Amino acid sequence: MSAAKQQRLAHGLLITGPDGVGRQEFAHALAARLLCDSPADDAACGQCRSCVLFQAGNHPDLARVEPEEDSEQIKVETIRTFIDFIHLTSQYGRYKIAVIDPADAMNRHAANTLLKTLEEPPAGSLLMLVTHRLALLPATIRSRCQIVMLAGSRSPETERWVAERLGQSRYSASELLSLARGAPLNAVEMAESGSRETQAEVLRNLQEMRQRPFDPVAVAKRWSEIGVEPVLRWLLAFLGEMACLKLRAPVETTSEPAFRRILQPLADELDLRQLMVCYETALRNYRGATGLISLNNQALLEEVVIQWQESGSEARG
Repeated sequence: MSAAKQQRLAHGLLITGPDGVGRQEFAHALAARLLCDSPADDAACGQCRSCVLFQAGNHPDLARVEPEEDSEQIKVETIRTFIDFIHLTSQYGRYKIAVIDPADAMNRHAANTLLKTLEEPPAGSLLMLVTHRLALLPATIRSRCQIVMLAGSRSPETERWVAERLGQSRYSASELLSLARGAPLNAVEMAESGSRETQAEVLRNLQEMRQRPFDPVAVAKRWSEIGVEPVLRWLLAFLGEMACLKLRAPVETTSEPAFRRILQPLADELDLRQLMVCYETALRNYRGATGLISLNNQALLEEVVIQWQESGSEARG
């Protein structure tokens, strides 16, 4: 926000970071502050004519670029419409702002069409590209934007923010932030949805599969019911922490003591090569599950289960 106050903002911002850190919220707050008639410090006033229009979703100098309802892609026609908008004169004499979210949903033709505007943006314009899959954006797009990397935080301020939204919860803000790897929105979602218990269930499944064979189809079906993206994200966290435990590397804890009591014996049992093979399988399939091409989620999870069970067979052998 300091760059905004000093009028040093780049014309193209690429806002990225893991799920739950507030990418969309940051873009929303920055746009509101830039369009506000009377901004106070780092925030919009919330009361001026511009803020009232912004909050109603009707500000004439703000455009939101998203995939069409019947598609997961942002198509070239949508980008051309946005380009026409960004070249118009600001009605309120401040910025013309467009938020493209998720930016990685642009197909190749749409991304190529956006390049000239990124190279020669009209005066007073700001393009905010929001994504958690930075690698899926073409290098030509990334190189023309200032990257704003949002990271997880376990600061006292973040804990207070989470605690205010938890109300009466049996989990502390600190505990949930630890499980959510510092992503405050995910921490709140865990408390509201009960996903902490579901996360514990997935970890118990890993433990049980070390003790006896399980039907991969049945395990994958249950995990698919939970959700392929969160399950694979949790597995990556578990496997990454096991690797750190195996190496006895200094690592900021990502799990509560109850989880650590399961992770430590699993890390001791497997060798590092087996752990990394499992991690690479989970990472590859997470990318497949979150990419633009629809894949068979059940098959992605089955492959992870089979790889985990095979690593157990190697260790026992």
